[in-house]
Amino acid sequence: MKLFLIICVLLGLNFSSSNAFVRPRSGSTSKSRTIPPTAVTGDVTANFESECSLDGPQLSAVNGTSWDWWYFDAVSSDGKSNVVIIFYTASSSGFAFLPPSPDITLFQLHSLLPNGTVFDVFIPAEEAVITTIGEGSSGDFKGTNASWTGSSDLKHYKIKVDSPANGVVGTFNLRSLAPGHYPCGPIRSGENMMVAPEIGWANAVPDGDADVDFTIAGVKVAFKGVGYHDKVNHFI
Repeated sequence: MKLFLIICVLLGLNFSSSNAFVRPRSGSTSKSRTIPPTAVTGDVTANFESECSLDGPQLSAVNGTSWDWWYFDAVSSDGKSNVVIIFYTASSSGFAFLPPSPDITLFQLHSLLPNGTVFDVFIPAEEAVITTIGEGSSGDFKGTNASWTGSSDLKHYKIKVDSPANGVVGTFNLRSLAPGHYPCGPIRSGENMMVAPEIGWANAVPDGDADVDFTIAGVKVAFKGVGYHDKVNHFI
């Protein structure tokens, strides 16, 4: 997804200091939505024009060919460690990179550990509860003990994971250093969210300070570095 940020910079996106962090369009009212662990049958609708809650769900439901994700990553300042965390509402038939599974609510953590080994785990959730307030979102993937909490102005995110049975315990704090945006426009209503055919994209945190503190497969992964967060949806 970072490629999309580069494309927008090359196209000459400009954000003045006065709108570096935009006042949330949807005010202080929070809205919650529960996404079941199995795909629906039949047609769903997708939103590809910005309306409110940049970081909220953009599908009416999830079927076998549509998906939403919330993606976070952090890289250590020495480049020797990283953590990638993705919260999916997606079927393996609709998103080819997922392992075969009947579940559509999945948590993934991928990490390059300081010892040079790679760790990767997928954990199915009983359901996903996504809450939006302002432009930001929070998500609780029930049964995984993994969740994120975001501020309404997209300035701060915190991910907590407490799943020793799956080899992962810790936190990931992210503080934004750059304004969120859509593919080729700032946070405002009426922006085209489509970055490729049938793919919507919203970049909540193009660049940020990350503070990671995990124990993964018995290995301590703790660093301060560069962080990132985006939101993607796909619909056919």
